[in-house]
Amino acid sequence: NHYWFDLNRDYIPIQLPETKGRVARIHEWKPNLYTDHHEMGTNSTFFFQPGEPNRVHPLIPEQNYSLTESISTYFQEGLDDIQSLYFSKENYDDYYPGRGPTYVDFNGGVAVLFEQASARGHAQESTNGILTFPFAIRNHHRSALASVKAAHEMRTELLTYQRDFYADAAELAADDPVKAYVFGSEKDPAKAFHLAEIVKRHKIDIYHLTEPIQIGEATYNPEASYIVPLNQLQYRLVHALFEIRNTFEDSIFYDVSAWTLPLAFNLEYEALDRREYNTAMLGTEFDLDTFPRGQLIGGRSDYAYAFEVHGYYAHRAINRLLNAGARVKVASQEFISADGKDFAMGSIIVPLGIQDIELEKIHELAEEIVRQDAIDVYGFSTGRSSTGPDLGSPSFADVEKPEVLILAEGGISAYEVGQAWHLLDTRFDMKPTLVSVDRFNSTSIDRYNTIVLLDGNYAGVSSAAITKLQDWNRKGGLIVATKRGSKWLSDIEISNVSFADVEPPGLEGADYSNFEVITGSQVIGGSIFRARLDLSHPLGWGFYESEVPLFKRGTLVMNKATNPFATPLVYAEDSLWSGYVPDKKLPLINNSAAAVISAQGRGIIVSFTDDPNFRAFWYGSNKLFMNSLFFGRLINSGTAR
Repeated sequence: NHYWFDLNRDYIPIQLPETKGRVARIHEWKPNLYTDHHEMGTNSTFFFQPGEPNRVHPLIPEQNYSLTESISTYFQEGLDDIQSLYFSKENYDDYYPGRGPTYVDFNGGVAVLFEQASARGHAQESTNGILTFPFAIRNHHRSALASVKAAHEMRTELLTYQRDFYADAAELAADDPVKAYVFGSEKDPAKAFHLAEIVKRHKIDIYHLTEPIQIGEATYNPEASYIVPLNQLQYRLVHALFEIRNTFEDSIFYDVSAWTLPLAFNLEYEALDRREYNTAMLGTEFDLDTFPRGQLIGGRSDYAYAFEVHGYYAHRAINRLLNAGARVKVASQEFISADGKDFAMGSIIVPLGIQDIELEKIHELAEEIVRQDAIDVYGFSTGRSSTGPDLGSPSFADVEKPEVLILAEGGISAYEVGQAWHLLDTRFDMKPTLVSVDRFNSTSIDRYNTIVLLDGNYAGVSSAAITKLQDWNRKGGLIVATKRGSKWLSDIEISNVSFADVEPPGLEGADYSNFEVITGSQVIGGSIFRARLDLSHPLGWGFYESEVPLFKRGTLVMNKATNPFATPLVYAEDSLWSGYVPDKKLPLINNSAAAVISAQGRGIIVSFTDDPNFRAFWYGSNKLFMNSLFFGRLINSGTAR
């Protein structure tokens, strides 16, 4: 699509307009049989489900697999007639509900994935001879006709299956020790709203609380909290979206092994048992049109405005001000205003007396931030703080508008570039420049103050461009890198980050036939880990809990810096939160670095081990990325050498 996403991974996040439309139609039609047609490598043949029998999500009824097997005999017959090669029960799984077929399986249908060897044009040479586009079309056409025949002849079984799928939900919910999930965030109602939005689009019953509830140390208030009962038709999907799962029948995954949504959003949440839950907690149903609003506290100011950066859209608010030409400052220390309000590190102030733009414009922007960014803005009548630095203190630093270049194409992951581009463009009203590697090699980068290097292969960057990048960084440029972008900066010695050697599994005495199983089981396809964040560091501003969930995909492990101040984000001693990780890989990840800061000259480099913007639904770790763009230049270089 426009932002280079894989749309066949967006059925659970529902972040893109195309997916919103498709998911709405799935729920409108409630298909009994759903077919999903794709292409794969040219040297393959033709695949149809069922897939690997041990790689089916345990919440999908076993009958789904047996029905798929019965339906597959129709494909077999149709393809045998035209002498097509095909395979089944291999390679592909039915585990992650964010993929189209599995999503339908979680919604009472029977879905079949087809994968056709791609001709990628009219004709292409392959190991099976010349593969033509008409032949590829014929395979899909035959399978489509076979699907219609199967749906007609098996209609009774398919209708009965869907009826029982939903009828069984009440019994399953009654047997489940968890009766409801509650989540929310008083400090970040916008983020909680967006998780509720996802839940609602899946046709899941979700409600506001009738009154505040206390679970452990957390308080959930009706204004920014939501409750999802499990006793509903969508029981299985609710369970899948909120559960933490660390035990698996197989160790190989076609896609991710964990996607727990409240962790992806870094929200407080609890599973309520029968002692903690009752239906009286269910207030009004959640409405998609109820985006929260902030408040203008203290009214119109003639001295300064201030707001904290806990809210998801805090950086959009900052960007609004900077785009308008306002002078914006950020607090590097906590302070208490004259009115007695505590302000955390990272809080933003907009002093009116130093502005070059009309003050009326500042007042309008304060109202916009309240209305559109769900952030409370405070009007100050004095620069004197009751505790901590006054507003004129050097503890308040100028915030510079990020002028962002993202390196793209030429071996760099289109998915990860697209995710960062989508984040900045659609949520924060920022317009990054995407520059191809070829163009980067020959163009000036002096107009930018921030360069983003995402996962990919940087072999195409010329030696002259490397020198140019290093000189630009030394003069004060900010580099933000993730995954192999971070590794490349280390390899070319622009950053002083180091990486651990991840040894392959011991294979002595292993059978040749087990090669794919053994190597496949060593992959981290996508799991959720605990990390510890230094809340006093600019990377941690706006977070209010030091334990942060992170998504990790791949086996890159970054070492902690020798400077104790240069590693503000560290994987926990017991880091695995949800998902699969090979036993021998987990000790390497535990207590390793998730982010390391480097400095050379006047420049700062922020290196992330993983991608904080994964598939546009990791709202919780987006703030790490946004903090690095807006506050990275403010990091004390002495803490990073």
